[in-house]
Amino acid sequence: MSRPAVRELLKKVLPRPGTGRRRRPCRGWFVTELVARATDGRQARAKIAYRGDPGNRATLRLLCETGLCLAFDGDALPGGAARVAF
Repeated sequence: MSRPAVRELLKKVLPRPGTGRRRRPCRGWFVTELVARATDGRQARAKIAYRGDPGNRATLRLLCETGLCLAFDGDALPGGAARVAF
C-alpha cells in the first residue's frame, strides 16, 4: 500500500497481527464425480472425495497432486511434454 492515508485508516479498523479471532478449521468434506464422453461414445468416470475443508486443505492437496502429475508424468499426457510448459 503506497498511500499512507489508506494504511493509517486500515490500522485503526483491522486487528493487529496475532490478535485476530482464533478459528477452528472447517471439518467438512466433499465428493465430486466427473464424467467425460468422447465423440465416438467412449466414456470415462472419476470420483474425487476428500475429508477436509474443500476451500482450503482439499484445494491445496489437489493442486499439489496436479503439479506432481505434470512434473513426473507430462510425457504421458495427450500432446506429450510439449503441452507442459515449465
